[in-house]
Amino acid sequence: MGKAKKTFKYNSRDYQIFQFLGTPLNKYLEKNTLTKEQQYTLAIKIAYAVHHLHAGTYSKKGIRYAHLDLKPRNICIDKNSNVHLIDYGESEEIDGTLPFIKGTRSYLPFSDLFEVEKQDLDIFALLRILYLPENFKSYQIADDYRVSYNRWIFSDELLFKAPLLEDFLDTADGKTRSISAFDVVCRLILFKYNLASTENVKKALDDPETFNNCYQHLTTLGLNQAKYIQNTLDDPQQFDENCKSWFLETIQKNTRKRARTASLPNIFFDASQHTQAKQRIVQSTNLSDIFFNRHGGSLTNLATLSAIGNEVHNERGALIPS
Repeated sequence: MGKAKKTFKYNSRDYQIFQFLGTPLNKYLEKNTLTKEQQYTLAIKIAYAVHHLHAGTYSKKGIRYAHLDLKPRNICIDKNSNVHLIDYGESEEIDGTLPFIKGTRSYLPFSDLFEVEKQDLDIFALLRILYLPENFKSYQIADDYRVSYNRWIFSDELLFKAPLLEDFLDTADGKTRSISAFDVVCRLILFKYNLASTENVKKALDDPETFNNCYQHLTTLGLNQAKYIQNTLDDPQQFDENCKSWFLETIQKNTRKRARTASLPNIFFDASQHTQAKQRIVQSTNLSDIFFNRHGGSLTNLATLSAIGNEVHNERGALIPS
């Protein structure tokens, strides 16, 4: 459940209305068979949710929390495929250790029972939500196994073809790891695009904030492809300029494919806004000047920019230098 929205009384009984945050992850996975793309996307979203909790971005006061009872039942997927963590009854501020572990058995480590880092406990549970080994060690019972109510994101079929990902997610030994949720996010992104070499992982984790920001921009622009992500890892300082070139090149390809005219085909711009947007692409030197300006509260739209690409090409002669 989400935040309480309203209370009322009916037939001498008190009721409280809560925001509905969607279907619990275990039920969601029972009802849906996920494609490879969907598995990675959902895994990354869940890792992001844990990161935001640990970083304090979920708190109005910026307080950093550990959940301490992460499991599929405490994660919800709403109708827009957004991920929500729920049931914070065991949560504590993230700094420090727990004198004794707490949580749900299958999602608890076997080795560290006392004075365990709170973040490490959440990360262990997160990894088991992403993939629960067929046989594993867990708290109280040394050798446990999958049971009917267990659910996890990555299928055995996918992991059979991705042994490095399986190795990263493997918690069969019941041991915690001192990594952050943000580390998990970055690694999952690299695994998704088959870029998880030792060198690339080091580049991403040396500056995860920059890597994440670049990836988010690429995703917004529809440029989340392996070749662009690799270029971002190799040359992060030139990301803005490179991204601008990649996007304009994409516009050219789209306009050629769709044989777009120089008319106004899109409802998102009126005539003056259309002209202004076109001028920004022609004249701008900064990525944010083009893609992240707001018009009447609406973010400049990829289809809209593609629609005016032909005009820009005609005025510049060529968008991308040869």
